[in-house]
Amino acid sequence: MQDGNIWSSAGVSAGMDMTLAYIADYFGENVAATIQLNAEYYPSPKVYGCPADNPKVSSYIKNIN
Repeated sequence: MQDGNIWSSAGVSAGMDMTLAYIADYFGENVAATIQLNAEYYPSPKVYGCPADNPKVSSYIKNIN
């Protein structure tokens, strides 16, 4: 949840989702995509960047979108 400059979430997965959203908002989707790829974190339908264009991404992740 975002209310102005206050970001809040509850739970581990929700915290990861919120953190990626925060990073994308402040630093751009490319930075969030790099972090999401390196963390191998894809539980929600939101995938930052375009993993299909990255040769380091497994075929499983490329097929999410």
